[in-house]
Amino acid sequence: MVTLTTVSWIAEADALCTLLETCGITSYMPDQGTVTIDPILSQAIGGIRIQVEENDLARAREILADRTPPSALGIFECPKCGSDSVRYENVSKRFAFISLILLGIPLLWRKRQCQCNACGFKWKDK
Repeated sequence: MVTLTTVSWIAEADALCTLLETCGITSYMPDQGTVTIDPILSQAIGGIRIQVEENDLARAREILADRTPPSALGIFECPKCGSDSVRYENVSKRFAFISLILLGIPLLWRKRQCQCNACGFKWKDK
């Protein structure tokens, strides 16, 4: 089995596996049990992997290229490279950590910044 793609949510992984199964491609999610027990672990393990047989890889990529990605909504798409692998930071973790050390309580400072995991580009959310 070869990893075709990784996704963040179990519902999205199930939908992709169902799409591949309807097209006659056998798919497998090795991280399904871990993420089903604790969905927060999805980010810790690097996302939910969707794997297919090596001889079905090219056809599966064509099927995924034809579907409309979630980033087509324009919410989380990198303006520089167009990738939908974007991390959104609502608050400054550095400010919260420093205030926790100095004051004993974390102060949450609004950051509203996005960062692309593919190219590293950072931009402010509108």
